[in-house]
Amino acid sequence: MGDFGDYPKFGLLRALAGMPDGEPPLKLGVVWYVPDQRTIDNTPHSHGQDLDYLSYASGYRECDPGLFDCLREVVDNNRCLAALEQSEILGERTRFWSEQLRAATRPSWLQQALEWTAESDIVFLDPDVGLATAAMEKKRPSPKHVHQHELRTFLRRTRRQTVVVYQHHPQNFNDRPSQLDAWDAALRTRLSAAPPQRFTYRNRDLMVLPDDRHAGLLDARIEAFLLGPWGRHVQRGTLEAT
Repeated sequence: MGDFGDYPKFGLLRALAGMPDGEPPLKLGVVWYVPDQRTIDNTPHSHGQDLDYLSYASGYRECDPGLFDCLREVVDNNRCLAALEQSEILGERTRFWSEQLRAATRPSWLQQALEWTAESDIVFLDPDVGLATAAMEKKRPSPKHVHQHELRTFLRRTRRQTVVVYQHHPQNFNDRPSQLDAWDAALRTRLSAAPPQRFTYRNRDLMVLPDDRHAGLLDARIEAFLLGPWGRHVQRGTLEAT
């Protein structure tokens, strides 16, 4: 929590939702894909340690001073999801789903996450890695990935929500085509006309899948986001979906 991977993704979420004082404000729902203890124990200790940006305030703080100061406070004092939630830096009306994800109870976990975020305008899915490829989904369910059917469920037309998904680039560059194929497959049944957008920073992506009713407003907020200081750190990418 609080490493550089978090700073732009929370910055973009705040911009999309209209924080700190944009009108109209959009209500956020955040679904943390919190892994089970066995997965946590097998995660390398270097994971989440990209904290150098906090030592270079002049190059990063101007992007979002409130968020920067909040993340520095979290890292220095209480580095956990609860501290971020309680800070209200993502909005006082934001609903967080932070129940631990276990393979045996994954279907009920998903159903509860859907219910918990049903009234949100924007839902952020925050897995450790990103969207699972077809090959991954044939193996044991991974708590580090969003499954394609889970993404489709959040994108159902009846929910009328914009969905944002975190995606880490694969360590092996040759796996990148499979990753993009997974996105293509997941979006084929999407019933919204608004095109998906991809934003890249370092070796990470943020996939923004706008609902039609938010598309114009989000386009304007994204343009402002990229034209400001964030534009030095975040680039607009391309995502082809059929």
